[in-house]
Amino acid sequence: MTDLEGVLQAGRSGDIPRLSSTCRKEKSGRIYFASFYARMAHVFLLKLRRQFEQILSHLHHHTNLHYTKLNTKLLKWHEEFHQADQPKRWLMLKKPLIFIVVVLLIVKFFPLVIPPKIISSFPANNSGEAPLEAKIEIVFDKGMLTSFTEKNFGISPKIEGSFSWESNQKLIFTPKTKLSRGQTYIVRIQGFALSSFFIPLLGERTVKFQTIGDPRVILSSPKAEALEDFAPVTVVFDRPMIPLTTATNSAEKKPAFLLSPNVEGEGRWLGTSAYQFRPSERFRKATTYKVIVPAGIRS
Repeated sequence: MTDLEGVLQAGRSGDIPRLSSTCRKEKSGRIYFASFYARMAHVFLLKLRRQFEQILSHLHHHTNLHYTKLNTKLLKWHEEFHQADQPKRWLMLKKPLIFIVVVLLIVKFFPLVIPPKIISSFPANNSGEAPLEAKIEIVFDKGMLTSFTEKNFGISPKIEGSFSWESNQKLIFTPKTKLSRGQTYIVRIQGFALSSFFIPLLGERTVKFQTIGDPRVILSSPKAEALEDFAPVTVVFDRPMIPLTTATNSAEKKPAFLLSPNVEGEGRWLGTSAYQFRPSERFRKATTYKVIVPAGIRS
């Protein structure tokens, strides 16, 4: 008898466990545990629902109770008021009138005793690309004592400047010179900066910003490929480089780049951020040209 016949014979005689029976047991066990956890979840949700209903019922009961008491007191006061003589009526109105006046005063003047805060600034906090000619503006949510606020104004790196105000909520600091290019500045308001009601600014308030950096070339044409005889050369910057009012007269402006070897031609600004050079002579064959943007070019 071969080995395969022996295995088959053993299987028929019951020596080898049947796989289908094992699978059925495992499947039955999984179904039992899934059913058990489902029942537990159902019981938990029912208990949670009952507790929630009890809380709502309790709140409803107390609300009705307080409403009933208040309504009873108001009805009693109303009856006594109608039955009272004139002097007693004035006495009965005294407490409600005082209460109303106090509430109105709190509503009107409470915001004034809250410490002041900065609601906006220019340049904005954590902003970049601030203009070099920028005036620093700080806007408070309420009127400030200008002299105290100016004394507690600081800027790092330190720069000289003068103060001015729009009403007494907007502080304007005008630097005597342009801000440094690509520099990070931190403006601080601290110490005894007081509101008009002598409420101090709590803690230190800072505004951080960075000035505009050097311009960058974001596009150039043509690429590193064979030039046509009179192909224009164009360079595009990431920001305006000349004022819009002078863009139409820009042929006389200093060129934005140089060609090496030198080529005769004419350059002109296309708008305010793109400069194009048109050669008046053919490019030389088998010659590599370089477009050189001078270091330190300013926008």
